[in-house]
Amino acid sequence: MKATRAKKSSYDVQPGPTHRIGIMIFLFIFHAALLHLAEGLNCFSCASAEYEPLFSRNRHLRAFWDKPPKFDSICDESLEVRRLAPVESCESTCVTVFEQQFFGGVQSVPKPYTFIRGCAEQIFSLMDSRPREVDFLHQETICLTLPLSLIWPHVAANEHVEVCSCKENGCNYQVEISSSSNSLSSFMSVLLAVATTILTITRL
Repeated sequence: MKATRAKKSSYDVQPGPTHRIGIMIFLFIFHAALLHLAEGLNCFSCASAEYEPLFSRNRHLRAFWDKPPKFDSICDESLEVRRLAPVESCESTCVTVFEQQFFGGVQSVPKPYTFIRGCAEQIFSLMDSRPREVDFLHQETICLTLPLSLIWPHVAANEHVEVCSCKENGCNYQVEISSSSNSLSSFMSVLLAVATTILTITRL
């Protein structure tokens, strides 16, 4: 009696080469993303010279950085920041704090802002409890308006400041608030686009 050959079920179809290639590409990109996050970011770390008296008077602010920031006018010019400002290794995002400067009730034209630049984990290290919007600054490329008293709870201040985060090496050199800063970083945008393409291919 001849043995009957089992009929192959349609559910037992082996994955084709396109499917396997798609999975390999996805795993490679996922691994690259993990390496990117593990390496951390190199961010500029400095503050405008106007902040030095405030830091010297307040012991809480003196503990603000692991080591004191460089208080210098180089922090006010993007070219000088990129040439001369110290660089720190950051775990999350690079941050720039923009504080408006006024003269006679009008924002100063020669110097519209003073700046604090550094790592998100240092900029917000004095906060007792971190609100959701600050979590976004740790994770995404975005600009938000925050009360200065939220960032520095031990400083009596009514001012609001603009805080921008970014996720590329040396990206916090800007001297103007970027209109495009509410989007994801270019790295994650490319990753998302490639992952979407791979998923589309594997479904074919």
